[in-house]
Amino acid sequence: LQKYESLRDHRDRHGHTRCLPTALGQWADQQRRDYVRCLAGKESAMTEEKANLLVLLGFDLNGPSETEYVQEWKNRVDQLIIRRTEIERGITSPEVYMDSKMWKEREKW
Repeated sequence: LQKYESLRDHRDRHGHTRCLPTALGQWADQQRRDYVRCLAGKESAMTEEKANLLVLLGFDLNGPSETEYVQEWKNRVDQLIIRRTEIERGITSPEVYMDSKMWKEREKW
């Protein structure tokens, strides 16, 4: 239940349930493996109730597509290029960048 609540908090903060390779990401991957085992009729910790709760959060039990990961990384690279250009041109300072939401999220990785 604690990890489920962490996933819900992650969704509320980031707008999605895709998790990087952290403890939460490992838990999410385990939920997907359990789901596949359940569908195959094998012993699994996944129940219909758990699957339904995860789906209600917007969690993709089949896993995000590679395209989603690629687009996420491209967006982050674009943001970093913009920040670097702003710092080089004196539009903003590294301190402003380090106080930004983007930097704080980067620190969570």
